[in-house]
Amino acid sequence: MRVDSRVTGVHCIVICVGVILLLLAGSSFAARPDTAWTWVYGGSQSDVAEDVQPTYDGGYIIVGTTRSFGAGGSDVLLVKVNADGDTVWTRTYGGANDDAGLSVLEVASGGGYMVAGKTQTFGGGGDDVYLLRVDPDGDTLWTRTYGGPSDDMGKSLRRTHDGGYVIAGNTNSFGAGGTDVYLIRTDSDGDTLWTRAFGTATTERGYSVDETSDHGYIICGTRRNPVGPAAMDAYIVRVSADGESLWTKTYGVGDVNEYLFEIREISPGVYMAAGEHQEFAIPGEAWLVRMDAAGDTVWTKWYSPGWFWDCAGASSMDLTNDGGYVLAGYAGNCEFMQQSFYIVKTDANGDTMWTSSYGGGNPDYARSVRQSYDGGYIVFGETSSYGNGNTDLYGVKLECDMAGIGSEKSPPVYSLRITSLQNPSVAATVIEYEIPSRGGVEIIIYDLLGRKIRTLVSEVQDPGTYSASWDGFGSKGNQAPPGVYFCSLRSGMESLTHKIVLIE
Repeated sequence: MRVDSRVTGVHCIVICVGVILLLLAGSSFAARPDTAWTWVYGGSQSDVAEDVQPTYDGGYIIVGTTRSFGAGGSDVLLVKVNADGDTVWTRTYGGANDDAGLSVLEVASGGGYMVAGKTQTFGGGGDDVYLLRVDPDGDTLWTRTYGGPSDDMGKSLRRTHDGGYVIAGNTNSFGAGGTDVYLIRTDSDGDTLWTRAFGTATTERGYSVDETSDHGYIICGTRRNPVGPAAMDAYIVRVSADGESLWTKTYGVGDVNEYLFEIREISPGVYMAAGEHQEFAIPGEAWLVRMDAAGDTVWTKWYSPGWFWDCAGASSMDLTNDGGYVLAGYAGNCEFMQQSFYIVKTDANGDTMWTSSYGGGNPDYARSVRQSYDGGYIVFGETSSYGNGNTDLYGVKLECDMAGIGSEKSPPVYSLRITSLQNPSVAATVIEYEIPSRGGVEIIIYDLLGRKIRTLVSEVQDPGTYSASWDGFGSKGNQAPPGVYFCSLRSGMESLTHKIVLIE
C-alpha cells in the first residue's frame, strides 16, 4: 500500500530528530529533489525488497522475500505498482522451505518479468539458483533451477544481447572450494548454455554482473583475503563471451573490508562499481570506483554524511541521464544502532551534487536504486521504522532534479530502421536508430552464423536520433559476399535486430 511521507504518532520525536540530523548532514550540496511518494508493504514477519526496476508502463516492479505470506518458510515476493505508487498486484512463489527473490527485470514492453534468486524447495539440494518467468499479471509461465548438492544462489540477473540471460551469484557445489563466484548463461527459455565458477580455495562471492560491449561479462563481488588478515577485499572478474576468465582484480587495504555490490560498463572498456569501503578507524563509507579496460582504478570517491552519522555504504548504483550516477544504501550511527536510507547523486566525475535520506528511529536500509523513466529516482529496501512489524518493504519515489530532463512520463523508446535496402556496395545502407537515455551504444553487422562482420558504432551517446551507414565491407576491408546479414543495436539492456539483404 502507499503511505503518506509524514510521520505521526508517539514515534515522532525520535524519528524526526534522526531525519533532521540526516538532512542537516546533507545540506551543503545542491537542492535535493522533492519526495513524490513513499510506500510500505508487509505483514507481521520479516519482509524485504531486494530489487526494483522501472516498467514500460511508467510503473515499477519490485522483488523481495517474505515470511509473512506465501506457502511456508520464506517465499519470493513480487509486487507491481503504478507510477503513483499504488499497488496493482502482489504474488508469492515458492514452497514449504525457504525461497528468496533477489533480482528482477522486465522482459520487454508488456512481456512480463524475470526473477532470479534462490530456492530450498526445488532443485538438487541445499539452496539452488531459482529463475522464474511470469506474465504481465504475475502468473508463472515457467521456472528453472541450477546448482548442485550444496548451496548455490543467483544474486544478479541481466538480459543478454541475443535475448537470453546471464545470472551471477555464489556456488558451494562447484569451483575451487569453499564459496566461489557462479555465472550461468541461458537462452531465452532459461535453458542452460554454460555455467562457470571463479575463485580459489578461499571465499569469493558474486553480487552483480553486466554484459560488456564485446558480449563478455564483468562481475563484481568480494573475496576473503587469502594471505593477510581475515578481511574481505573487493573482487572483479572479467569474462569472455564463452565464459572464460580474462582477468581478475582485488582491491583491499590491510585488515579492513571492501565490498562492491553493483557494476556497470558505461562505455566500451570503462567500468563503474559501487559498494562499501572501510579503512582503518573509519566505520564505513559509500564507495564509487571507476576502472579501465584492465580493471585498474582510474579514480575512487567516498561518501559519508559525517557528524552524528559515522558510517555509510552503497548497495546499489545507476547511471543517470545527465551522465552522472545515483547511489543508495544506508547511513547510520554505529554506537546507537540507527540507520536510514542514504541516497547520493553525483556528476560524471563522482563529485556530490546532492544527498538525501529517509527513515525513522529504527534501522532502514536501501537495497536498490534506479532512475525512473520520468527522470526521477526510485529507491527500495527494508524498514524497521514503519509498517506492520519486524521488517517491511519500503520504497521512496523522488521527483526529477534536472530541468528539461524527463519532464514527460514515458517508457523508453529504442528504434532501429533501415532506410535504404539497395546493395551496400553500390549505395551505402542507411541505418537510423533512436535511444531514450544516455549510455553505451553499439551498432554491429553479423552474418547468418552470428559472426561479427563489422562494428559501425561503439560509443556513449546522449538521448536522440542518430544514423550510421554500411558500405558492404567487413572490418578488415574485405567485400562481404552476397547474402543475408543482421544489423544489431545494443544499448544498456536493450537489443534490436534488423535484416539486411546484400545482393550482387
